[in-house]
Amino acid sequence: MTASTNSDLMREARSGGRFARPVLLAAEIQTGGRGRLGRAWHSTPGASLTVSYALCVARRLAELEGISLVCGLAVRDALARHGVLAALKWPNDVLVDGRKLAGILVEAHAPAAAAAAAAAAATIVIVGVGINVLPQSAEAARRETNALAPIDLQSAGCSLHDRNILAAELALAIERRLARFATTGFAAFASEWNAIDAFRDRRVFLRAALGTSPGETVAGLERGVDASGALSIEVDGELQRFIAGDLSLRAADTP
Repeated sequence: MTASTNSDLMREARSGGRFARPVLLAAEIQTGGRGRLGRAWHSTPGASLTVSYALCVARRLAELEGISLVCGLAVRDALARHGVLAALKWPNDVLVDGRKLAGILVEAHAPAAAAAAAAAAATIVIVGVGINVLPQSAEAARRETNALAPIDLQSAGCSLHDRNILAAELALAIERRLARFATTGFAAFASEWNAIDAFRDRRVFLRAALGTSPGETVAGLERGVDASGALSIEVDGELQRFIAGDLSLRAADTP
């Protein structure tokens, strides 16, 4: 049990951890699990997978645009090995049949220059993944307000029942994807991501989150992401570009 696997690894990074080799940290129970925008992520013991990976990516902090989208592709890779074909929702949700199966939280830490003189262009990246594995984990997620309807691996027809295997496969998929990302940036992944965008060409609402209060809402047609991972929404015939930040995306037909 821990408060948050992401927080544990970030604490290690800030204490000087170099993560020359990737590190995997899983927890059966998280008392303070987090999603984007500070939302709580509740894991169900034995029925969900909550795991974080820390690794060093050979790019500067300012060069990580689109990295959460790449991690979404990696999660999809691992699930596809077991017959689960997922779509992705900008910027960090994994969906099956329009319902949320998994969420991703990516955080980054740039080591102090003195401690990273030999790797000045490297950033420590922590990728947290939470997956509903059994129906009871999806039922717990269903009680969250303003959340997409959930689904779990078992209900999605997944043939895998060993969460340890899935955790290891996720780690390998993330490492492979981010190794390529370190070389190419997000541009090399944009077409692939757009092909499995769950909201592509649908009418959506994009809302700025201002603390605990909803901010301004933009409504329009979702037109995918560009080479940097920014989302394009067509509003009154004109494309507007949005970076992730404190933004929440919903389809107009989502309850």
